[in-house]
Amino acid sequence: MKRWHIKAWVLLGIFWWSVPSLAMAQLPWDSVSPQVPELRLYAEFEKPIASPGETVTLILRGFLEWGWHIYSVVPQGEEAPQPTAITYDTPTYEVIDGLEESKPQVIQDEALGLTLAVHQNEFVFRQKLKLSSEVPAGPQDLFGTLHYQICDNNICAPLQHQTFFTPLTVEP
Repeated sequence: MKRWHIKAWVLLGIFWWSVPSLAMAQLPWDSVSPQVPELRLYAEFEKPIASPGETVTLILRGFLEWGWHIYSVVPQGEEAPQPTAITYDTPTYEVIDGLEESKPQVIQDEALGLTLAVHQNEFVFRQKLKLSSEVPAGPQDLFGTLHYQICDNNICAPLQHQTFFTPLTVEP
């Protein structure tokens, strides 16, 4: 067998064995599930020092990547996505009022085919919480979770959960 025949068979073998792996490779333009963009959260209390039994105000600021949005805290109908919500993991705090939000923008959400109230770029949530009258003096960190769905104008990611915390000093 001539040398060029051997080279041709070797190249054909390499090509033959690489084709299945090429067929299974995910090409960038085939991607249907882009990476969920980061939502940056910053939590703080309006006043960092409180007394037992006092009402304090949590301020939660969020920043989204350009082109993405999350939904309002107000339910928007049966067909709409779940509203954004906060849950708390610290038993020394009691929720006093509903979650207040910065003014949402009303957009035509093409991914869902609905007109919805959303937050784009940045938002602020505020919530009044009452500190237990039994809480001891010292640090009383608040731990919570923001539950939200993030979308762009084409797709929505599954429901997301992002934890946060903020310190509070309790003085007698």
